[in-house]
Amino acid sequence: MFGHDLIKTPRGWCLTLSGDLDTHATQELDAAMEARLPQVNGDLVVDLEGLNYLNSTGIRSFIRLHKQLKASGHRICFRGASAKILRIFHYCGLDTFFVFEPGADADASLPLAAREG
Repeated sequence: MFGHDLIKTPRGWCLTLSGDLDTHATQELDAAMEARLPQVNGDLVVDLEGLNYLNSTGIRSFIRLHKQLKASGHRICFRGASAKILRIFHYCGLDTFFVFEPGADADASLPLAAREG
């Protein structure tokens, strides 16, 4: 089961993901983000704390989001990724491309790291 929620925060946007981001769920997420991305007029924090599984289609979706946000002068950052999810980014060579913030009870409205991917 997959879930997602996009909310506006004082300093940008937060996309919270939960469950398994497999091929079917990625199609759902892509459609939802395509419809809502024009509203995203700030940086995007993707909260991965509730994400249990991620495959290559999910990674592709994150790269697409990064490109779209960067084109409009905004950034994407990931928060709360488990060690298992971080390993997937590492195996893809994206653990140094994307910005990762600690999770747990971190505030979604915290500013993104100064580094760009």
